[in-house]
Amino acid sequence: MEEDRYRKAHYEKAKEMQMNILWGRKTKRIISLFMAFTVFISLQFNGFISAEGSVTPATIAEWKYTSNPTDLGIFPASDGVYKETSTLQSVPPGSSYDWNNDINAICYQGWQQETGKDKYWLTSVPTKNYNHITLSSVQQGKGTTGPRDFKVQISVDQQNWTNITGEGTELPNLVLNADTATQFKNVSLPDTADDQDLLYIRWVVNSDVSTSGSTIGEHGSSQLISITVQGEFTGTELPSEVTPPNPPTDPEGSEVPGAAVLEKTKLAEWIFANAGTNGAFPATDGTFKTTSTFRNMGGYYEDYDSSQKAISYQGWNSGNGTKYWQATVSTKGYDNITLSSQQNSSGTGPRDFKVQISTNNTTWTDVPNTTLKMVVSSFNCANNTCKLVEVPLPSNANDQDVLYIRWIVSSNTNTNGSSGIGSTGSSRIKEVRISGSAITGGPVDTPTEALSKTPTAGATNVAVAAPVTVTFNKPIAIISGASVTIVDNSNVALGSVTSEIINNDTLKINHPAFVGGKTYTVKVPKALIKGRDDQVVLASDISWSFSIQGNATTPSVPKLINMTFYGDSKISRAFTWYTDVMTSSVVQVVEASKVQGSNFPENEALVFTGSEEEIQTFVTKADRTSNKKKKFITHKAIANNLAPGTVYKYRVGSGSADSWSAIGKFQTDALGNQPFRFIVGSDSQASSKSDFEPWADTFRKAIATIGDPKFLINAGDLVDNGDLEEQWQWMLGLPQNELLNVPIVPVLGGHEVQDYDGDETTPNANFYNHFNLPKKVIANTDDGSVYSFEYGDALILVFNSQYAGKLASNGSVQSVDQQFTDQLEWMRYVVAKSNAKWKFVTFHKGPYSAGDNAGEWEDERVQFYRKVLIPVFDEMGIDMVFEAHDHMYMRSFQMLGDKTIPTNQLTFDAQGNAINPKGTVYLMSNAFGDKFYEKYPGYNDYFAAINKQPFKKMFTDVSVSSDVLQFTAFTAAKSDEKTGDNGVRAYDQYGIKRTDTKPAKVEAANVVVSSNKAVISWKPPVTGGEPVRGYRIYEKNGKVKAYWSVYVPAVAGKTDYSFTVNNINAANKYDFIVRAVGTRINSDPVEVSTP
Repeated sequence: MEEDRYRKAHYEKAKEMQMNILWGRKTKRIISLFMAFTVFISLQFNGFISAEGSVTPATIAEWKYTSNPTDLGIFPASDGVYKETSTLQSVPPGSSYDWNNDINAICYQGWQQETGKDKYWLTSVPTKNYNHITLSSVQQGKGTTGPRDFKVQISVDQQNWTNITGEGTELPNLVLNADTATQFKNVSLPDTADDQDLLYIRWVVNSDVSTSGSTIGEHGSSQLISITVQGEFTGTELPSEVTPPNPPTDPEGSEVPGAAVLEKTKLAEWIFANAGTNGAFPATDGTFKTTSTFRNMGGYYEDYDSSQKAISYQGWNSGNGTKYWQATVSTKGYDNITLSSQQNSSGTGPRDFKVQISTNNTTWTDVPNTTLKMVVSSFNCANNTCKLVEVPLPSNANDQDVLYIRWIVSSNTNTNGSSGIGSTGSSRIKEVRISGSAITGGPVDTPTEALSKTPTAGATNVAVAAPVTVTFNKPIAIISGASVTIVDNSNVALGSVTSEIINNDTLKINHPAFVGGKTYTVKVPKALIKGRDDQVVLASDISWSFSIQGNATTPSVPKLINMTFYGDSKISRAFTWYTDVMTSSVVQVVEASKVQGSNFPENEALVFTGSEEEIQTFVTKADRTSNKKKKFITHKAIANNLAPGTVYKYRVGSGSADSWSAIGKFQTDALGNQPFRFIVGSDSQASSKSDFEPWADTFRKAIATIGDPKFLINAGDLVDNGDLEEQWQWMLGLPQNELLNVPIVPVLGGHEVQDYDGDETTPNANFYNHFNLPKKVIANTDDGSVYSFEYGDALILVFNSQYAGKLASNGSVQSVDQQFTDQLEWMRYVVAKSNAKWKFVTFHKGPYSAGDNAGEWEDERVQFYRKVLIPVFDEMGIDMVFEAHDHMYMRSFQMLGDKTIPTNQLTFDAQGNAINPKGTVYLMSNAFGDKFYEKYPGYNDYFAAINKQPFKKMFTDVSVSSDVLQFTAFTAAKSDEKTGDNGVRAYDQYGIKRTDTKPAKVEAANVVVSSNKAVISWKPPVTGGEPVRGYRIYEKNGKVKAYWSVYVPAVAGKTDYSFTVNNINAANKYDFIVRAVGTRINSDPVEVSTP
């Protein structure tokens, strides 16, 4: 070990010496360093010859972690000569990562046998310039269902594998157990492992036997403690990572001509230190540090990784040739410009980049030898395909006042190798460096350049009185004879524009008030500004544009307006909106016939006042990183006691004349249960404005298709990160006109809240803040997430699927969240009280799915739901369940008792409607937006009549009448649009016809109190033709406990029924309701009261 440390120390010192040479010192210093370098190389390779003349093996790559490296997917080596280019991973990626602190082991699940799949640990290691390769590893099983047997193999092409253990070798395969480690120590590899650009080594599972002797389970784990690859150096050449410089040709130490040694100067370097400012990252080092900036163009900020000193951006979709990283730097006085950088991307991020340069930010030139190829989430890429190492730039990069360098996406391929870059795919960059050689050998003037501008380029919603400033890299002075101009989008110049200097380095541009809704371009000519002390004139003209907020986005005017159901849909509507400043909350409602054009008849309006509350939330991911929250005002109001079946128009505001919103419209539910239609879909989630636009487009097309939908159900994952207000602003703002006229039924999904430990989304109340809903129907659930309403002859129950439970290995219930149990009681109670014929449930995470979430991550929850939730739906007689989460289109068969009812057992009418089918239909309507998943390989979809992914955003039109429930699912892809055709296409259709009726009331109902018990008795109905399948009992005032009810199944031939309610307070009066239950509908209530 001491010898290894000695060798490594001298190796690192040698590299340091080399870098000193590369970045330049005086010639004689170079000569002396080269001599020192030669000494160190001698120490590195000759100093390890033993007395017997053998070479001590060097560690080529080693994976041995002393602390949790976290789930990197691809793990870099922790030590070794080829540490930077060696990687470790599980293939296919493990289903769940863990770290064992007791034995310092990384651990993955997901080793169970699957047809056609090998599963293994894989290392990729260069052995160039090394032979006599040896391999050591330490593994250990975990638990009782992890893999026991492993075979070790090597390959040079990942296609043809040579056994190191097992068949054809003298070594047995590795056998793991859960209690002690299995060591594979200093095993010599075949000669084919020597001197390879890349050697692949894998530890492949070679049986289905677990460490306990049973079958490997899907949650079985395997642990890897360490891997070490060693070899003997074959010559005097260093590995490619440490290539020494060419020696000077003058060994005596005299001056070497300039052409022989080029002294390199670091012009600008970015070792990223934070999340930047307004999207700009100033250089952290270099001669032109103060004038150099780095930014992303086309994406949006995601994260800063302090451990890697790397920045990460998302939003690279459709980025081929349009989205890029960009550095702006001066090369004035320097030539022989070189560029270095390191990049990587997530699996759905962009794989391919190329580098271009420009001197005017308009005309771009490709840089030779800069074709970059990312690997998944790792800066350790084979053959440095994701890195630039001192790559020379073309000669037109030399001696420029301003040089623009960009790393631009060059294909639509993602890092997983498939077509299509995801909107939430990430790409990262670090260690950017631009170097050059001084042309004259002496110092050059620092160019005068802008560091930042306000408002920022491309900013929207800029205030009419916003200050306009430009901050420079040095103190500045104004040159007479030139001036700033500001023009609007009609190229009309703004008058009375003047300039002054503040804080020595900032140009303040004074201007009259901007006009709301216009876009302005500011132009600062280079002839206007010079350095105050060095008289260096501005390097180039400055020009940028921004847009002014319209009247609808002024601080006191409502935005993000939406309607919900909170109360009786026949006589009320609830409203929510936001403002940027505190104002009153007022809704004015008037019959639509009284509104002429845009003139709202205020004197004839009904006026309703609501409440307002200041809330604080993160707006962007950068805010979350810096823990900076912004204040907003949420307003809520309810318009009540309206006339049923009436069309109204409304507006919201503070009551002052300049505060009113645009005019919206709604119609109260009619008396008499009229037919109606509504929209169903889900997963509008996105994290950029452009990626929310598909959801808004789907919403518009759904309205155009249906004509007059009474509401829209969005079954969860409305946004990607519920704690980030900018996503709510896009989700609700882009379809603002539609939301003014169609109520929304929002469902809470996993992305609205912190879904799991370690989720980047932080705890927040933004879902409730944006919608006017009952706050806390069930204790300890997310605010606003559990509620119900009736419309026409339908009951809609909204369930929070963030709660569930677990099953034991024998299938019994092991544990259950109290919130889940409480919601079941609430649903039963609501159904018991309802007179509605049709019953719907909507939630986000459903019991019937075979997509990626269900198949790969959440089977435990799915099985629990099928065991515990499905029987309750069957008992309640639910007609349809609207679920989501897996971004697919799935329509189930009629399901009863977790079993399908075969289609050939159903009867259909002439219109294709199933007549009086038993059970429930489960529907997943794909996504409102453009984010799609596929069926998880091998996962059982026995429940699905159709389970497909058309890769087109979708919505479903649901129609409800007295006897028929029908729905048609539509695709709404932009790619299907044609002239005069909005691209909406029917995809699937299903219908149900129910001829059942309301059963007659129970007979002879009575209640008798004895001590602390109430015995309720009744007889079945004696009239009516509707069969009775059971009875529902509840206390109408909730005195037994909140949401108490019971369901008593009917027994054939039984004529007398009773039920005992225990633990009542005999001093209280209880009003019990007993209702007979038909095929679907409750009878009229019969009330019996205690004394």
